[in-house]
Amino acid sequence: MVSENPKGPTGRRLGDPWELLLDGIGLFVTVSFIGGILRSDTNHTEIVLAVIAWAISVSRRIQPVAALIAATVLCVIFAHLEQPAALYLWCFAQICLFTVALTRSSRTVIMCSVLQGLGLYGSLVIALSIGPLELTALGLIAWTAASAGLGSAIRLQRVHVRDILDRAETNLESRRRDVEQRITLERLRIAADLHDVLAHNIAVISVHAGAAEAQLAQHPERTSASLQAIRGAAARTLDELQGLVGVLREPGSSGKAIATPSPDIENITKLLTTFREIGLSINADIQTVPHHMLTPTVEVAT
Repeated sequence: MVSENPKGPTGRRLGDPWELLLDGIGLFVTVSFIGGILRSDTNHTEIVLAVIAWAISVSRRIQPVAALIAATVLCVIFAHLEQPAALYLWCFAQICLFTVALTRSSRTVIMCSVLQGLGLYGSLVIALSIGPLELTALGLIAWTAASAGLGSAIRLQRVHVRDILDRAETNLESRRRDVEQRITLERLRIAADLHDVLAHNIAVISVHAGAAEAQLAQHPERTSASLQAIRGAAARTLDELQGLVGVLREPGSSGKAIATPSPDIENITKLLTTFREIGLSINADIQTVPHHMLTPTVEVAT
């Protein structure tokens, strides 16, 4: 469903193509009408009437409804004029109605078009003493309905296009927020991996450092193995830290560039082997647990 949101007088662009077209038509009709008066021997007082009608059409840019009312009243008062004077006034009344249809809601357009149509129809029938079903009278009503209908169709089409653009912009903004949220979650996951990897390697360093301190006096040769393990764990920690930081700095990275995975339950045997290599006596009873039974958090904690 298209929601109407017609622009007010202050919101309309002065460069609206339809308004400019109406301005051009009004100026052309005015110049033609005044030129015809000057070339003929008719009453030149109609020039004043033409200027007033043209001024009313110009004021429609600021107050379209008021200009419509003024143009309609002018047509009713001077309905007795002969052609082309009456046709000239009718033309400006329709220009004002078209602007109302372009800029106002459907309810306002219907009310204005009905009032204008009845006013022009009634004044024409009375002033010219013609039948209510005469082609001229019915044609004036059809002209009024066509002006209101065309202007309303253009306005509704503009509203529809504006709604489509607004929805597209909203969807684009929603997708942008979704991408940002995914990036944030991915960075949080990488930060969690960083914490797990560092905690694991620091724990290895701490254990080997304690073993080296305890065996320094009695078993110097085992101390050397512990120090080598510490140096290797420190080097791995530094490499993994640099890799993770590099991933975090790289725009659009999904974190797949991390070469070393977080320590899980499969690394327990390797960890125990490093302790045995430095002479520690470790007895372990390791039972295999299917991967699908453990969450990644449990695996790292284990």
